Amino acid sequence: MRSKGGGRARRLGAAAAVVSLAAAVPVVAGGTAQANPRMGLVVVTGTASCERFPFPHRSSVTEVTITPRFRAPKTDELSGQRRVERYALAFTNVPRLPRGLPATAEVTCADRHGHEFTYSKRFVIQRPEGRTVTQILNLF
Repeated sequence: MRSKGGGRARRLGAAAAVVSLAAAVPVVAGGTAQANPRMGLVVVTGTASCERFPFPHRSSVTEVTITPRFRAPKTDELSGQRRVERYALAFTNVPRLPRGLPATAEVTCADRHGHEFTYSKRFVIQRPEGRTVTQILNLF
């Protein structure tokens, strides 16, 4: 004679297996093929140079400022010791492609006498495809 609880236990065990499998499927499906990070974080990074100014060997990059449209600017203050410097600035809540976030990057250079020179470049902060959060923008 079969016990009444045996069939119920098997059904509960089978249901638990299905639920655990259903929970695992989104994790597997979200592998490397997933486009755009979910959090909207983008780190704009690259190099900035003073080579476009007269006597570039006498000036160095002191800061890079990126101002997204309708948002506060972010500045990476650099050493001011070299003509070419690396910078990195993080932005959150960047819209998904194809929209992105229009922005202006401004590079400030200074010569050894303290005179400052600036130049700017317009670009769009975009959430890269895949799992990376890095967007490269070289400013020369």
